[in-house]
Amino acid sequence: PDVLARVARASDRLAALPGVARVLSLSTALDVRGVDGDLSIEGFLDPLPTTREGALAVRTAVARNPIYRDLLTSPEGKAAAILVYFGGVSDRDLVARGLDREIRAILDDVRGPLVARATGTPIVKVALNRSLQADLVRTLPLVFAMTAAVLLLAFRSWAGVLVPLATISVALLWTLGFAAWRGWSLNLVTSIVPPLVA
Repeated sequence: PDVLARVARASDRLAALPGVARVLSLSTALDVRGVDGDLSIEGFLDPLPTTREGALAVRTAVARNPIYRDLLTSPEGKAAAILVYFGGVSDRDLVARGLDREIRAILDDVRGPLVARATGTPIVKVALNRSLQADLVRTLPLVFAMTAAVLLLAFRSWAGVLVPLATISVALLWTLGFAAWRGWSLNLVTSIVPPLVA
């Protein structure tokens, strides 16, 4: 019962985040089944079980439901998923708002002794974007340093180093400025452009 209560609390808090369209979990999914020739529609956690027997009844109900059996729980019933659907939130907004951090903060606050992992396409996109930015911060200075060393060996004067580096810097600024003006986002392809220009 404690685990199911934590799933319900996490689902409610995730659903309240700005930009979240809906949340699908054991606490929000509906169990549709036939009972004595009638149709029964009720939530898996409606009401929230308070005993171990009630929690095991939820496990049984999910296991017999072909729609949610392997979607909301693992086959052995020892893990539960909370699916968060975003509405109208761009990748840029995800990164700018730090929505992945908000989700992890909620999970860390609610999970208690349980293990909680956040994954999925939006989380991976945010992590990839941050990784690309960190790589650019490390790579560009190294490329400039190596270029300066080669220019110094070739021309053996500071003017022979500074003029080409200034030209490269202007070209890089114009390239990145044009990309930003066009609204292009940082991805695996566009992150290669700055080192190539340099």
